[in-house]
Amino acid sequence: MFFLKRFKKPLIIDEIQYAPQLLRHIKVEIDINRKNNGQFFITGSQKFSLMEGVSESLAGRVSILTLHTLSLK
Repeated sequence: MFFLKRFKKPLIIDEIQYAPQLLRHIKVEIDINRKNNGQFFITGSQKFSLMEGVSESLAGRVSILTLHTLSLK
């Protein structure tokens, strides 16, 4: 949990599926500061099967937003 406390919030964590051990610590941080929405912005793989564990681990604490590919034409 020290890792998460080292950084000022909001904290952006990219590709969370490669560090699933952080999820339980994020859950604790959210529960401690439940009134402060938007403490963490977590991004991950576009493959839903890889992100499924994230939504289960943070049930009731997470919103999933699907972003489609951006391109310039």
